[in-house]
Amino acid sequence: MASPPIRHPSGIIVEILGTKAASNGRSCEEHEVCGASLFIDGVVRIQSVQIINEHGQEETALAVYSISDGIDHCHVGFLSRALVKHKKEYDGKIAQVVEFLDKSESPQDRKKSHRCMGIIKAIIIEAERARDTPVKKRKTYQCAQDSSPDSSLGGSIL
Repeated sequence: MASPPIRHPSGIIVEILGTKAASNGRSCEEHEVCGASLFIDGVVRIQSVQIINEHGQEETALAVYSISDGIDHCHVGFLSRALVKHKKEYDGKIAQVVEFLDKSESPQDRKKSHRCMGIIKAIIIEAERARDTPVKKRKTYQCAQDSSPDSSLGGSIL
């Protein structure tokens, strides 16, 4: 008798953008591109951070960090700017990686992933972390100018 297939918990699915970029703090001593260290069923945490946009102004972004041994480790990408208005619902949440769009069967998904410098889908699996959990010091990032006219991000924090 075969065991039932493993299923991911039901919840909200988010897209982590810019997972193949090394800019804006998405590289470290261990990884040339930190997003490349992610894997299916890997765990990430979403954090609200302040960044410097392409106009030199400070703005809020939802950065995504990989979790290793229970500690926030590498900055791997961002959530869409459209989700920043809902930052209270996402800040501190934990998500599990479920799909890499660059490996999708859909040509549209692969094209979207290429345009956004890598997209990974993750599912929210837990409420926000306890406030006494240690977190790496938040950094301020300089944003790159997005030159693609069809960018769905309305500018780029990639």
